Amino acid sequence: MGVKLEDICEILNGYAFKSNQYVNEGFRIIRITNVQKGYVEDNNPVFYPIDNCEAQKYILNEDDLLISLTGNVGRVALLNKKYLPAVLNQRVACLRVKNNANIDKVFLFNFLNSDYFERKCIESAKGIAQKNMSTEWLKRYEIPFFSIEEQQKIATVLDKVSELITLRKKQLEKLDELVKSRFVEMFGDTVINSFNWEEHFLDEYIEFLTSGSRGWAQFFVDEENELFPTINNKYNIFNDNTFRDSYATLKVYTPLYQEYYPVEGHYYDHISRKQTITVRLLSITEAEYRYLKALNCLDDGDYDDALMEPISLPCNVIGGLGFVGVCSESRVIIELPETVWQ
Repeated sequence: MGVKLEDICEILNGYAFKSNQYVNEGFRIIRITNVQKGYVEDNNPVFYPIDNCEAQKYILNEDDLLISLTGNVGRVALLNKKYLPAVLNQRVACLRVKNNANIDKVFLFNFLNSDYFERKCIESAKGIAQKNMSTEWLKRYEIPFFSIEEQQKIATVLDKVSELITLRKKQLEKLDELVKSRFVEMFGDTVINSFNWEEHFLDEYIEFLTSGSRGWAQFFVDEENELFPTINNKYNIFNDNTFRDSYATLKVYTPLYQEYYPVEGHYYDHISRKQTITVRLLSITEAEYRYLKALNCLDDGDYDDALMEPISLPCNVIGGLGFVGVCSESRVIIELPETVWQ
């Protein structure tokens, strides 16, 4: 048995407050960046005039539930009174429990703050480059419904679990500080190189470093498309059916070089073939292949998001957008017999 969120909560949208009207004190504007998973964070607060008529319509109350609607959708926070007076900015939803609702607010917060609900929010969101969630979907979403006594029991247990998790996080933070301290003892302050270690540039030890498909362009770039380079799958060897345990055959061609050399006071020319070939095979996972393929499709000049089926970008970042992957390289040097044409 479930109950829709709109039956137990007022669901409010925020307002696009104008940055040129910010003041030094007044209503704190709760923006989407302030809504973290489970809490509100506001290290860089902005304020709006108290006497602004528009702001009066978006005033928040203590213990209002806040949900992010754009980007990292589905993050839920409970508004602490220390942030009041506050108003709700655009792309943040406010869930305010109705007075006659038979719902425990702590139970509701714990359910909405679960990974399960966050995944549902992400699945419901639209958009490729940036996810956007609708408050209409929120209104229709059903949560499990129990008696108020059962809700309170569940909430009590979950609160204890949350306290243990928070305590363990603090312990891990202390351990991290200890590790950093030990590192400094062993290697000194790396910022100022207090131990005078020999320094080298990173490019002396790695072939290349990239933050995404753009970084591969120097190896796979289509020279006619320098503005939006893509990974060049020239011979269509790599496709949706070419993964582990499959094989392909490549023909390798080497350039010919014309050179001049002296023999007994005369110059002769000859044409030779390059005698060594280096073959580099860069291996990626199927998931990485699909991510790069999706990027290439988005960069394709023939792609029209208004007429064609939307392209979904694979994501392996929990609680965010993006893809983290690595490439392994196999390298073979082939020695060819010398061939000379005079």
